[in-house]
Amino acid sequence: MVSCNQYSVDLYQTLEAETGQAVSFHQVGNLRLARDRDRMDEYRNYMCTAETIGVDAHLIGVDELKKLWPMALMEGFVGGLWHPVDLTMALAMGVEIYLHTLVEYYCAGQG
Repeated sequence: MVSCNQYSVDLYQTLEAETGQAVSFHQVGNLRLARDRDRMDEYRNYMCTAETIGVDAHLIGVDELKKLWPMALMEGFVGGLWHPVDLTMALAMGVEIYLHTLVEYYCAGQG
């Protein structure tokens, strides 16, 4: 699954140049949060695989989580896993990303 993700990122990075079709690909990364040491151990195991196949990923503490996601409340979290280069299901679901845009309102939920 990890190598499939890396292939997809590499593909999207070159797709516009190869086809002339704008794909609006923005590398925003992927942040996974851990509430306990067991989850961090799972991320450490994941890191072994990621390093072996050349995927850029980092185990980070709460201070770094706050820097990457300043609006999030980090109470109860012990750390996380950061993928600076990632392709998530957001693209497949039609999510639009607006860079350098002030967020004045946020509603969590469906609808």
